[in-house]
Amino acid sequence: RGMPFSKKETSPGEFEVKDMDVSKVHDSFKRFKQMEIIHDLMESTCHAGEEPFDEAQMAKVPTVSYELPDGTTVEMGADRYKLPECHFDPALYQTFAGAPPMPVLKPWAAPKEAAGEDTHMGTVKGLTGMCLDAVNLCDVDVRRDMYNSVLVVGGGAATKGLKERLDRELQMNAPPSVKLRVVSPATAAERRHSAWLGGSILSSLGSFQQMWMSKAEYEEHGASLIDRKCP
Repeated sequence: RGMPFSKKETSPGEFEVKDMDVSKVHDSFKRFKQMEIIHDLMESTCHAGEEPFDEAQMAKVPTVSYELPDGTTVEMGADRYKLPECHFDPALYQTFAGAPPMPVLKPWAAPKEAAGEDTHMGTVKGLTGMCLDAVNLCDVDVRRDMYNSVLVVGGGAATKGLKERLDRELQMNAPPSVKLRVVSPATAAERRHSAWLGGSILSSLGSFQQMWMSKAEYEEHGASLIDRKCP
């Protein structure tokens, strides 16, 4: 249907559909609702495979049906494994028809001289590479603790099997002497909103006000004040 609508079940298997006037609704709300559907589709159908994605092998997997709010049914086949694989191999993103150009994430970009045949996309690293880089950028004294406290949160973390796949890949690439522990909240909602939950807990602490930096303080001391306020 081209027009926004409401859908209400009047009796078992029968629905009443009414067009709605949403002329005053901003595009941001439309985008928000679209992202809700995308997140639900991802959490309902997608699965991170135990091994790297193989197009030929995954072509034989059975499809899973997903019903959109307008009643349209989408059949998800190999793509439900291919989409999560983009977390580990960003090069797969460009293989989707109509995919817009992928921006280079400079903080995690691999130097061209270091890019070999086994590097993800040559310029953008996958999730495993980013985790390893994040740990290696820390002081040597805390790296062991960092490997023991890998927390997987965010919208993508709600994908089935993603934590287990990341755990497996980090086990293969982390130093053998460290004890690796990858954890994630139990529910999809907690994984998606963990950053907000953590921020709300931090802001409720009595000591949080001591960490604030006013505009006047920033203009006087600059960014170096962060290290003194939040050591």
